[in-house]
Amino acid sequence: MAETAQFLITGVIAGAAYALLSLTWALVRKVSGQLFFVSGCMVVLGVLGTNALTERGWPMAPAVVVVVASAGAVTLAADVLILRRVARQTELSGTLVMLALAFAMEELLSLGFGPEPRQLAPAVAGPPVSFLGASLQRQQLVIVAATAVLITALVLAGRSRWGKAMRACAENPTGAMLVGIHPTAVRTIGLIIAAALGALSGVLLGPVAAMAPASGFLLSLKGFIAAALGGWGFLGATVAGLFLGLTESLTAGYISSDLKDVVSLALLLLVLLGKDSIRLRRVGRVRISDDRREAPVSTHPATD
Repeated sequence: MAETAQFLITGVIAGAAYALLSLTWALVRKVSGQLFFVSGCMVVLGVLGTNALTERGWPMAPAVVVVVASAGAVTLAADVLILRRVARQTELSGTLVMLALAFAMEELLSLGFGPEPRQLAPAVAGPPVSFLGASLQRQQLVIVAATAVLITALVLAGRSRWGKAMRACAENPTGAMLVGIHPTAVRTIGLIIAAALGALSGVLLGPVAAMAPASGFLLSLKGFIAAALGGWGFLGATVAGLFLGLTESLTAGYISSDLKDVVSLALLLLVLLGKDSIRLRRVGRVRISDDRREAPVSTHPATD
């Protein structure tokens, strides 16, 4: 019982981390239609940047503010200098540019902070809490509580006027401009919020998981898997992130820790194959209806 409870707690904590990452993906997808491959780099920036400042004697709160603001500033610069130039091009172009930015940022983080993994001091000190025979760190409780608050805030924001403007800009930028909404501004704000959320997630996760610059891409991939599983919605991505974390934890606990990443990738493959199957069925129905519409109707009676 205690062993199962420990696996479940580990899965919930990992799921909360994946949920936070998936929210950045879902937000950027809603405002720009692009894939936010730099989300993992923002998480790593949150850990490494905060660690570097606190080691130099900065208090934790100012260090977090500076690092989160830096993540937003980096994203703003990337948007103004690069992303806006490919916003009107094909989705493939935007994806390739995001991938290039992710790899470039990973190299810059390695040059700036070194390749070694770093970890933050816990925000809440004290002995672990016992729950159903399992051990639960106080920082893990902070992660779950902060995740719940951030998810609630994003869901409420998505239903607000700003959320409606965000959806309008993503679905029909021209129509949004006609009603007085500025798609470029809304898109930039969404990107900055996603980057800041990623850096803040790193601050939350840093005390329980050491991170190196090379950790960014795998983190981004897990966020993408959760967002895709959840259908790119905030609530769906959250549930999918928790499901992914629990699946990985139970797989590692009862089968093998070497298979947890394999399970995640298998889930992504199933989702992508399922969406392709649905798309093909829709195309097939459209073609059949078109064939029926275009089929000539005979006006001569049939003869034997």
